[in-house]
Amino acid sequence: MSDFGADAAAGGGYEFNAGEEQIIGRTARYAWLWGVVSIVIGAFALLASLQGSAAVLGQIPVGIANIVIGSFFVGSSRSLKSVVTTSGDDIAHLMEALRKFGVAFLIQLVMFFLAFVAALIIGSGAGGQASVV
Repeated sequence: MSDFGADAAAGGGYEFNAGEEQIIGRTARYAWLWGVVSIVIGAFALLASLQGSAAVLGQIPVGIANIVIGSFFVGSSRSLKSVVTTSGDDIAHLMEALRKFGVAFLIQLVMFFLAFVAALIIGSGAGGQASVV
Protein backbone atom coordinates (compact mmCIF):
# COMPACT_ATOMS: atom_id res chain seq x y z
CA MET A 1 0.00 0.00 0.00
CA SER A 2 1.34 3.47 -0.84
CA ASP A 3 1.95 6.13 1.78
CA PHE A 4 -1.06 8.00 0.45
CA GLY A 5 -3.30 4.98 0.92
CA ALA A 6 -2.04 4.38 4.43
CA ASP A 7 -2.58 7.99 5.45
CA ALA A 8 -5.98 8.06 3.81
CA ALA A 9 -7.01 4.87 5.58
CA ALA A 10 -5.76 6.26 8.90
CA GLY A 11 -7.90 9.34 8.33
CA GLY A 12 -5.34 12.06 8.84
CA GLY A 13 -1.89 13.41 8.70
CA TYR A 14 -1.52 13.60 4.93
CA GLU A 15 -0.63 16.99 3.48
CA PHE A 16 -0.94 17.74 -0.20
CA ASN A 17 2.14 19.25 -1.82
CA ALA A 18 2.24 22.78 -3.25
CA GLY A 19 1.26 21.69 -6.77
CA GLU A 20 -1.66 19.64 -5.52
CA GLU A 21 -2.82 22.47 -3.28
CA GLN A 22 -2.67 24.87 -6.23
CA ILE A 23 -5.03 22.60 -8.20
CA ILE A 24 -7.36 22.19 -5.21
CA GLY A 25 -7.35 25.94 -4.55
CA ARG A 26 -8.14 26.72 -8.19
CA THR A 27 -11.01 24.24 -8.16
CA ALA A 28 -12.34 25.82 -4.95
CA ARG A 29 -12.27 29.26 -6.62
CA TYR A 30 -14.09 27.93 -9.70
CA ALA A 31 -16.74 26.28 -7.51
CA TRP A 32 -17.18 29.52 -5.55
CA LEU A 33 -17.44 31.51 -8.79
CA TRP A 34 -20.03 29.06 -10.17
CA GLY A 35 -22.02 29.43 -6.95
CA VAL A 36 -21.95 33.22 -7.11
CA VAL A 37 -22.88 33.24 -10.81
CA SER A 38 -25.80 30.89 -10.07
CA ILE A 39 -27.02 33.12 -7.26
CA VAL A 40 -26.81 36.22 -9.48
CA ILE A 41 -28.64 34.46 -12.33
CA GLY A 42 -31.30 33.36 -9.85
CA ALA A 43 -31.67 36.89 -8.48
CA PHE A 44 -32.09 38.32 -11.99
CA ALA A 45 -34.68 35.64 -12.80
CA LEU A 46 -36.65 36.54 -9.67
CA LEU A 47 -36.40 40.25 -10.50
CA ALA A 48 -37.67 39.52 -14.01
CA SER A 49 -40.62 37.64 -12.55
CA LEU A 50 -41.63 40.77 -10.63
CA GLN A 51 -42.79 42.29 -13.91
CA GLY A 52 -45.91 40.27 -13.27
CA SER A 53 -46.62 39.21 -16.83
CA ALA A 54 -47.63 35.61 -17.34
CA ALA A 55 -44.71 35.08 -19.71
CA VAL A 56 -42.10 35.70 -17.00
CA LEU A 57 -43.80 33.89 -14.10
CA GLY A 58 -41.96 30.76 -15.20
CA GLN A 59 -38.76 32.48 -14.05
CA ILE A 60 -39.74 32.12 -10.39
CA PRO A 61 -38.85 28.42 -10.03
CA VAL A 62 -35.73 28.88 -12.16
CA GLY A 63 -34.63 31.79 -9.98
CA ILE A 64 -35.20 29.89 -6.76
CA ALA A 65 -33.41 26.81 -8.12
CA ASN A 66 -30.35 28.85 -9.13
CA ILE A 67 -30.14 30.58 -5.76
CA VAL A 68 -30.37 27.28 -3.85
CA ILE A 69 -27.84 25.59 -6.14
CA GLY A 70 -25.47 28.56 -5.93
CA SER A 71 -25.54 28.58 -2.15
CA PHE A 72 -24.63 24.89 -2.03
CA PHE A 73 -21.70 25.40 -4.40
CA VAL A 74 -20.42 28.34 -2.36
CA GLY A 75 -20.54 26.17 0.77
CA SER A 76 -18.82 23.31 -1.01
CA SER A 77 -16.08 25.62 -2.22
CA ARG A 78 -15.38 26.72 1.35
CA SER A 79 -14.89 23.11 2.40
CA LEU A 80 -12.54 22.51 -0.51
CA LYS A 81 -10.60 25.67 0.31
CA SER A 82 -10.07 24.39 3.85
CA VAL A 83 -7.88 21.64 2.37
CA VAL A 84 -5.46 24.35 1.25
CA THR A 85 -5.73 26.76 4.19
CA THR A 86 -5.33 24.25 7.04
CA SER A 87 -2.71 21.67 7.84
CA GLY A 88 -2.71 18.23 9.36
CA ASP A 89 -5.99 16.81 8.11
CA ASP A 90 -6.16 17.32 4.34
CA ILE A 91 -7.83 13.98 3.61
CA ALA A 92 -10.65 14.59 6.08
CA HIS A 93 -11.22 18.09 4.65
CA LEU A 94 -11.14 16.75 1.10
CA MET A 95 -13.64 14.01 1.94
CA GLU A 96 -15.96 16.58 3.55
CA ALA A 97 -15.69 18.79 0.47
CA LEU A 98 -16.44 15.85 -1.82
CA ARG A 99 -19.46 14.92 0.30
CA LYS A 100 -20.76 18.49 0.01
CA PHE A 101 -20.11 18.58 -3.74
CA GLY A 102 -22.05 15.34 -4.12
CA VAL A 103 -24.99 16.91 -2.29
CA ALA A 104 -24.67 20.08 -4.39
CA PHE A 105 -24.77 18.09 -7.62
CA LEU A 106 -27.77 16.09 -6.42
CA ILE A 107 -29.59 19.26 -5.41
CA GLN A 108 -28.75 20.80 -8.78
CA LEU A 109 -30.30 17.83 -10.57
CA VAL A 110 -33.42 17.81 -8.40
CA MET A 111 -33.90 21.60 -8.44
CA PHE A 112 -33.52 21.89 -12.20
CA PHE A 113 -35.96 19.03 -12.71
CA LEU A 114 -38.49 20.64 -10.35
CA ALA A 115 -37.93 24.08 -11.90
CA PHE A 116 -38.44 22.63 -15.37
CA VAL A 117 -41.70 20.95 -14.35
CA ALA A 118 -42.91 24.08 -12.52
CA ALA A 119 -42.01 26.29 -15.49
CA LEU A 120 -43.95 23.97 -17.80
CA ILE A 121 -46.97 24.07 -15.51
CA ILE A 122 -46.83 27.84 -15.10
CA GLY A 123 -46.15 28.31 -18.81
CA SER A 124 -49.05 26.11 -19.88
CA GLY A 125 -51.34 27.87 -17.42
CA ALA A 126 -50.20 31.28 -18.64
CA GLY A 127 -50.62 30.18 -22.24
CA GLY A 128 -54.14 29.04 -21.58
CA GLN A 129 -54.99 32.34 -19.88
CA ALA A 130 -53.44 34.35 -22.69
CA SER A 131 -55.53 32.59 -25.32
CA VAL A 132 -58.73 33.24 -23.38
CA VAL A 133 -58.11 36.98 -23.08
